[in-house]
Amino acid sequence: MCACSSSWQRGVEWTGILQELVLYGWCGQGQKGWVAQEAACGFQELHLRCIAHGPVVHIHPREINFGTIPVLKDKSKIIHLENHGVIPAPFWVKMARKRSCWRIEPSEGVLHPKCEVLVTVTASLDDIKEFKDQVKVLIENSHTTVIPVQAVGIGTTIVTDKNLRSELDLKSHFRNPVMS
Repeated sequence: MCACSSSWQRGVEWTGILQELVLYGWCGQGQKGWVAQEAACGFQELHLRCIAHGPVVHIHPREINFGTIPVLKDKSKIIHLENHGVIPAPFWVKMARKRSCWRIEPSEGVLHPKCEVLVTVTASLDDIKEFKDQVKVLIENSHTTVIPVQAVGIGTTIVTDKNLRSELDLKSHFRNPVMS
C-alpha cells in the first residue's frame, strides 16, 4: 500500500512560471521523495510514475580462495558490504554447509545508508585436503549473493599438549631385528 503527500497548496494557481513540486510517498520501506517541475499555465494534470527498488548493496570480493593454509590454524579474509542506497539494509550472512570449517563474523546486522560493513570469513581446517563451501549473503528486500570459498589444508593434524621429546623413549619397539 502506498500513500502520497505534496508541498503543493490547494487553490493556488501560478501562471506563466516554472513551479517545482515536491512529492513524498511511502511504500513499504519508508519515505521516498520525488521532484516534479511543471510550467503552470492554468490547471494542468501532472502524471508521475515511480519505480521503487530495495537497497543498493555492493558486495566484494565475488569469490575467496585462501590457497594453502596450515591445518588447525585460523586464517581470515574480509568481505565488504557497501550500501549505496538511501534506506537501511538488514543483512544475514551464513555458510551453505551445515557443518562448515568456516566461521562468519558478524553473521547479521543492519547496513546503514552510505555505509560499509566488513564481514570476516575465518577458515579453520581440520584435515590436509581441499575444502569448498559457499558464503550466502542475504539482503532484506534484495537478492541473495553466493560467494564460493575454497582452501587446501597443509601440515599435520597431530598435536601434543606438551613437548614429548625428552619423555618419549620407544627403545626397542621400532628397532630393526638383527638377521643372522
